[in-house]
Amino acid sequence: ATELVLTIDLAGRITSLNRATETFLGWSSAEVMSTNIFEYLPPESAPIGRKAMMAKMLGETDHTNYEIEVRRRDGQSRVLEVNSATMQENGRVIGVQIIARDVTQRVKAEEAMRLANRKISLLGDVTRHDVLNMVSVLSSYMQFAEKNNVDPKVADYLKKAHQAMNHIQEQMVFTRQYQALGTAQPGWFRVSEVWGNALEEGDLQGAKYGSEL
Repeated sequence: ATELVLTIDLAGRITSLNRATETFLGWSSAEVMSTNIFEYLPPESAPIGRKAMMAKMLGETDHTNYEIEVRRRDGQSRVLEVNSATMQENGRVIGVQIIARDVTQRVKAEEAMRLANRKISLLGDVTRHDVLNMVSVLSSYMQFAEKNNVDPKVADYLKKAHQAMNHIQEQMVFTRQYQALGTAQPGWFRVSEVWGNALEEGDLQGAKYGSEL
């Protein structure tokens, strides 16, 4: 098996492991056997492993999936995606079987993507703020021009310029809403609240609407 496979007893002592686990950890089976699994976890990762193990011992769950950081013999810390299940004998839990795979590169790629998204989001916020500020300045100058203008043709040009400026403002609002899509964790929403927000944001142009939610 290319994945890490090992078993531990209820005290956390390793009772068996495959060759892939030996290669990953950097210790031989003889060196690892009967050592405690928590010896290979950094202090910040130990609570995650203990919580998962206690849930099994208390019978709260039979299977658990989670990610946890593990420290190897060479000092490197790697992230494992763990799938574990209880082992039973005569209806009594006697240990835990663990199947894990190294997902360090995936986790690093996800973190790099989150960092890039934060930078892009910040750039978008700053750019949008600056553009809206310049639109406000432009609007003020256009109002001054309209007050002092007596030429009908110029008045028509200023009207069209105002329309274009309003369109820019609408586009900036749209970019803010679009930028927020997909950045938040999925969650539950009341349909009635979503309905109400949609009505406030949208222009129904006189269309009738109703809701019994």
